Amino acid sequence: MSKGDEEILSRKWILVLRSLEEEYKIHVGSRVKVISDFTCLREKSSFKLAIGFSEVDIAIYRKNPFNKRDQKVLKFFKFLQDSKKDEEFINIPFIILELKSGEITSDAIRARNEVARKIRNIFPFCAYFFIGDKTSKRRETLFRQGKSFNNFFVYKDEISEKEINKIITEFIKPYLENLKTLNLLPPLLHPGDEEENSADDEWNA
Repeated sequence: MSKGDEEILSRKWILVLRSLEEEYKIHVGSRVKVISDFTCLREKSSFKLAIGFSEVDIAIYRKNPFNKRDQKVLKFFKFLQDSKKDEEFINIPFIILELKSGEITSDAIRARNEVARKIRNIFPFCAYFFIGDKTSKRRETLFRQGKSFNNFFVYKDEISEKEINKIITEFIKPYLENLKTLNLLPPLLHPGDEEENSADDEWNA
């Protein structure tokens, strides 16, 4: 497995996915920090909820305002492995892509499957796709070892732009459209607008 090959694969995906940003009012980024675990820890004279983050290969997400430097917040929360540039918001992932180029070991699949499980436990609406090229790994093996992934797309050769567009058209865009239908990817509000509560009432009941 070549790290350079994975960086090339990541750039290839990012270039194509950028076209979704304006249409769905989302961000597309690589090496994005996403909340993956919570742990209650005792620190000095009180308990705090420690929030851990994992770095994902590619995320389709929105930035939810949340000031992590606020002293009222820091009184109850501790942020671990977070990005310094993300101090004023929390990343809300809608789709995550795990990218692998070259032969993949079973241990590597199980390790990333655990990250996917933890993230999807916090963000149950987030789809997690595994993309692998230049590998002979069988899809059946991946499903057995990576049960927390929604789907696997594996190729023996280098994935082409045509194949990337096919995945976007047949899987990624329909998933985003479904999130819009469920009001989990609502239109962005302009300053002064109030969000309709009709769909939210079901969550608050």
